Amino acid sequence: MKTNKNGVLLILDMDKSSARLSKDILEQLCSNDVIVAETITTAKGIMDKNDAVFVIINFLYNNDECLNFIKAIRSDTEGKNYKIPILTFIENNTNITAKDVLNTGASKCIIKPFDHQTLKNNILDIINNPKNFIMTDNYIGPDRRNENTDVKEDKRNKR
Repeated sequence: MKTNKNGVLLILDMDKSSARLSKDILEQLCSNDVIVAETITTAKGIMDKNDAVFVIINFLYNNDECLNFIKAIRSDTEGKNYKIPILTFIENNTNITAKDVLNTGASKCIIKPFDHQTLKNNILDIINNPKNFIMTDNYIGPDRRNENTDVKEDKRNKR
């Protein structure tokens, strides 16, 4: 699957092993340049100079800094596209939950540990099934409401 958007794919990850895995998968799936940043400051600089079209964040940093980085992207103070897909990884045993990350505006959150196929499937899902965005006073991010809101008719015999 090749993205049709011009721009870079940004990975914010100080863990060389997971950064390599993410980079390998993105390079297989997309024709865009993949840039790995080991610090939030570096990632912000990359986003200032490049049009990022996909971001992966590994929560190995101060959780509040990562959440604030996502909020900044969503509020368009970092980067040029507040609708950019953001995939995050978090540890199972931290004080932050997947709900916290998703409520900040991340597109998806994967709990570590995970395997190559799980990461690939999540990246493909984000690329192939883009979500509409919503903006409220408390949230800017992908619309997570039930996409199938049509009421199905009950086909049982009616009396």
